[in-house]
Amino acid sequence: MTEKQMAKENKIFQCITGSNLYVTKTESSDKDYVGIFIADKNYYYGMKEIEEVDMSVESKNINGKNNPDAVDNKLYEIRQFFKLLYNNNPNISELLFIPENNVIFCNEYYNNIIFNKNFFLDSELIKKKFQQYAYSQKKKMEVKLDHYDILMQAYKIIEESDKRFLVDEDKFNIFQFRNNINTEYKVGDIFIPRNTTIKITKKILQKRLKRVGHRQDLILKYGFDTKFGSNLIRLLLEGIELLETKRIVFPLKERQLITDIKQGKYKMTEVLEMSDELNNKFDILKYEKFSNDYNKCNSVLVNLIDNFIRSKK
Repeated sequence: MTEKQMAKENKIFQCITGSNLYVTKTESSDKDYVGIFIADKNYYYGMKEIEEVDMSVESKNINGKNNPDAVDNKLYEIRQFFKLLYNNNPNISELLFIPENNVIFCNEYYNNIIFNKNFFLDSELIKKKFQQYAYSQKKKMEVKLDHYDILMQAYKIIEESDKRFLVDEDKFNIFQFRNNINTEYKVGDIFIPRNTTIKITKKILQKRLKRVGHRQDLILKYGFDTKFGSNLIRLLLEGIELLETKRIVFPLKERQLITDIKQGKYKMTEVLEMSDELNNKFDILKYEKFSNDYNKCNSVLVNLIDNFIRSKK
């Protein structure tokens, strides 16, 4: 049996996530699913290890962007799920509050997790993690197309080069020396040591170009990546709601605002102002604290795996 077959056969939960859960779906939105499975006993009693299984269906357009036909489908092994949940990972914490109409499959094992959900949540971790994840979206949102054309030209030259070192390539007039002693090249907004190999140079350029990624059309149209902007505001709103009410209600009540940001109806400066206001609210928020319980979480996990394996005999 393959790992995909095992994950499918042993899943205890699967639901619809992403824009279909938040009800912020647009014409270009793909389908997102996430689930949990308990592995076979040889993954717990033997040397095999597994954290997740990717069941996604890839479908991209000419620019490398997901088509609406694309399916993002990930199944987490239950120990990995518990680790992420105990650490209050925002993408995992929201699975504790999925409404019935978004649940595809659920059995008594996952119901047991929901029954004990308060053992996983921690006020300080919620504040920290949701703000951290929001900050990462903010930084990605702020990446612009500065120097994109020149970096692409440099990448094409590197890709076609039959040289070994950057300094040997005679087509590198696109690279400018950074200083008078000629020890470092400047291309676009990055710097590369003169004696760097072609192979390493290619990786450096690839990494920088990936920061723009397949959503360069959004940046060209609106001046920033609006999807990252919508995620930034969504995460802050979700975190505040979870601290204030101990739950997240889906669909999100601010779904129209989040959709409008995604569709470019707000400028980047306006999105940044919103995020500053929400971060300030986070900092002064008064809430009833609750803290997770490692021993109880671990006990729930052990019992779930033990009962599942016994049921398979």
